[in-house]
Amino acid sequence: MVESIGSNSLVQKAAEESPISAEESEEYKILAEELGILATELEVKCGEVQTYKENFERLQSDCTERTSELERINSQLQKAKLDGNAAVEKLKKAEEDLAQIKEKNAQLSDELLNKSRQVVILNLIAQFQLCPLFALFPYALCFPFCRLLL
Repeated sequence: MVESIGSNSLVQKAAEESPISAEESEEYKILAEELGILATELEVKCGEVQTYKENFERLQSDCTERTSELERINSQLQKAKLDGNAAVEKLKKAEEDLAQIKEKNAQLSDELLNKSRQVVILNLIAQFQLCPLFALFPYALCFPFCRLLL
């Protein structure tokens, strides 16, 4: 940039028209050196800015990847939650079904016990009818005696 200003014809004409004193020339040299130092520092800072920009872009990319991964994990978590809730509902239903089965089992056991008692009584009555005492005594009186004979 400094070179392009120096090659400008307008600047050269102005420099030719007014002579530069030695003091001004020395001052320009010092300013040019300082300008060179500042230009070098500016290049270093631009390099640092570029590094910061690249780091930022990498961090932004990493953040995007992690956000995507978190969304995927969150989606899996939601699915697992729904599956868990469905499993809990199935378990509750199975527990209700089991309670009903136990209740029905108890009813059937009571019915079976009653039927077994009826079968035993019918067997005893059949045996009493074969008993010779049955003809002599009424059923209610004969039952205990026939039971002893069996």
